[in-house]
Amino acid sequence: MMNVLLVTDWNDKFKFNEVARNLRKMGFRARIVHDVEPTAKHRLWTLGMPTKIISMSPLTKFTPKWAEIWQQQNIDKTDEYRLLGNAGIPVPKWVPVYEGKTPDLTGFPEYVVVKPSLGWKGAFVRIMRRDKVCYRAISTELMDGIVSPSLVAQEYIHTGAWPINYRVGTVFGEPTHMFRSTADANRLPFYGDKFDAGFFAGRSVVASAQGCVRDGEVPQDVVDLACEAHLKAFPDFPLLGVDIIRDFQTQKLYVVEVNAFGRTYMTARDSKHHIETFGFDLNEQFGGIKAVTRGIYNRLMREGSGVKSANFNEGNLTSCAAS
Repeated sequence: MMNVLLVTDWNDKFKFNEVARNLRKMGFRARIVHDVEPTAKHRLWTLGMPTKIISMSPLTKFTPKWAEIWQQQNIDKTDEYRLLGNAGIPVPKWVPVYEGKTPDLTGFPEYVVVKPSLGWKGAFVRIMRRDKVCYRAISTELMDGIVSPSLVAQEYIHTGAWPINYRVGTVFGEPTHMFRSTADANRLPFYGDKFDAGFFAGRSVVASAQGCVRDGEVPQDVVDLACEAHLKAFPDFPLLGVDIIRDFQTQKLYVVEVNAFGRTYMTARDSKHHIETFGFDLNEQFGGIKAVTRGIYNRLMREGSGVKSANFNEGNLTSCAAS
């Protein structure tokens, strides 16, 4: 038998009590803990059996040496791209841009996408001439004043007249929600196939900026790639928000971000916002918190838990992921 300690925030954002109940029905010893210094009572509870700790955010205090910890990590885009590339997951051609160093952009086109390696919600994503790319300190309110230690210069992938981005939320490789963002149609479209100054003038490549339109139309190959990226490149990160784009001409898919730090889970409140604003329910797509349970269960079973495989048809927990 295996112990499972689910580290929840004080508001129980992830409804881990429900997850713990489901895991107990499936044969695991599961309980809730908070991110506090572990005490003797935690160790005694384990009964000396193998114990897994799962946290949907980076832990600060609850890090006992007697358990294996699966948690989010504050890594930047350069680390994400390296892990994705090492796992064979397609990402656009890129190079890091550091302070005091001239990046080698040999082989890149005249214009490239430049963005902070630590950023959020598309802030400070720019198109720049290749010969103008250099490091500059960037911080945003979205990142609580954290200055990005580097930038990323990346190949521009044309997704259409109005930029399109797909987001698939996953828990240990199990999809939990998905949506497609299409840039505001009132913005100047990207027309033509010559990616020069005129093509990019006055235009943003960020699909999810203010005024965008969202829907649940996400192709299966996009969902499959998001799940594959999680399973192969980030097997011990519980929660990812995988952003994927498709080349308009070649139809090839690329992962452009996974948000390894967390903060991408869609709560009932988030889903309500999407219903009111865009007309679709994120929690109905894969079962909401049941998808979280499936992802955790599958990760524990891959670890070799010694628990007899449960029947997911019971309790309407059948996976919605591709077989």
